[in-house]
Amino acid sequence: MGPALALAGASLLGGCGGEVISPQPLFGAKDAATREAPRAGWWVMVSPEEACGIDLAKPTGQWPDCARPVLLSGRMAGKLTVSEGEGDAVGIDYLLAAGEPMILQASLSSPPGDSGGYTYHVLRPTRRDARGRPVEIAVWPVLCGPPAPRAPSGRGGAGVTAAPWPSVEMSGGGCRVRDLDGLRDAARRSESLSGGAPLTVRWLRERRAGDQTDDQWLAKAMQ
Repeated sequence: MGPALALAGASLLGGCGGEVISPQPLFGAKDAATREAPRAGWWVMVSPEEACGIDLAKPTGQWPDCARPVLLSGRMAGKLTVSEGEGDAVGIDYLLAAGEPMILQASLSSPPGDSGGYTYHVLRPTRRDARGRPVEIAVWPVLCGPPAPRAPSGRGGAGVTAAPWPSVEMSGGGCRVRDLDGLRDAARRSESLSGGAPLTVRWLRERRAGDQTDDQWLAKAMQ
């Protein structure tokens, strides 16, 4: 998964296996984290301007492909509909739920009107601006349990996890939770795994005239 998964961006949640998935959303509009909205503007992986050579003075369409910026509006719930060419489109519903920890719920990519299920990620603000808005966020997928050990070949483990969390029920290549308490338990356990956050994203700047349109950055993020 690319960096766009971090904050309701388009490649946001394609599912990597071993993650909690629910057939229906576990959070609704009343659960949205209205007081924890990240700062609006362009977000990317930590220090990409050093690794990618980003010139913040240039429009985002001229940034290197490795930047993969995500535009956040400050809304904590919404729907993204992205054209994939030939008249096809995918819809992604997202919601950042309040609580400890905050959890991002997002639908797996599917044609509008259909549901491929929902995945969940812990979002932990690690830096804020002078107004208290998150400008750097660590992200963890909510897992079914500790990842299975890698095979001797280094090509991955024999299964999703060898020790599922008590709050999950294994199902196919992933798992489900019985209720919100189970989801939050799995979220806390996933965050506590050693190794730190697998992804950190950072605010770079506000949106400016000449930057990519919503359709343009979403289409690129879906690639």
